[in-house]
Amino acid sequence: MAGYDFEKDSRFMGIEPLKKKALLASPTMHGEEMGFIQNAYDSNWMSTVGENIDELEKMAGQYLGKEYGVALSCGTAAAYGCKTGSFAAVSFQHRSVHS
Repeated sequence: MAGYDFEKDSRFMGIEPLKKKALLASPTMHGEEMGFIQNAYDSNWMSTVGENIDELEKMAGQYLGKEYGVALSCGTAAAYGCKTGSFAAVSFQHRSVHS
């Protein structure tokens, strides 16, 4: 928003700008990932549904002791989809960046 003064907006009080750049890491593949990607491509399931997603949801539900698991595209989608008493397991990738 051009011309918007964030410093006067109470929602942003106490938030300090980053002193250094926040570097992002590129995705890396270390094992079976390319096989899963090729399988999704070959089976024409390059989307948020398909055999791999079905299996992931099943395994997540079993691991958490729940009847169902649902894979979503991001943590925000999981948060919006939760109702009182629901549980959302969100995966985060952390990388240390040293300058």
